[in-house]
Amino acid sequence: MDDFFKEVKAAFPIYPIPSFDLVYGYKISSEESYEELILLEGKEWTLIESNYLQNHYTFPFWLSISGLHYYLPAIMIFSWNEYMNKKDVVLVADSAALALEKFNDYSIYTNSQLDVLIKWAYILNFEI
Repeated sequence: MDDFFKEVKAAFPIYPIPSFDLVYGYKISSEESYEELILLEGKEWTLIESNYLQNHYTFPFWLSISGLHYYLPAIMIFSWNEYMNKKDVVLVADSAALALEKFNDYSIYTNSQLDVLIKWAYILNFEI
């Protein structure tokens, strides 16, 4: 298992899985955004598949701050692996970085989560 994956898994708990209402909050404004997020309902962040992250790369925009906090680890691991293998930043990572910038509130993150988040942003060359 990759060291970064271990760091993320140690920093971000799998449970409790947030309710769908908490994941989307007030942000769902279209059928497309609803269809992207309903696929996450009740799903652990560790079970989000790479196909979902590639095909639904805008989903971080529709998440609430709590939803982004919960599903960000899946995005970080996927984008880290893609970057390390291909030296390319995937679209879902860009979306997540923009969503983080939009909220601009890191109070929900623990120190260990912030450490992992900063490492991820530094390697992928994002400003957070």
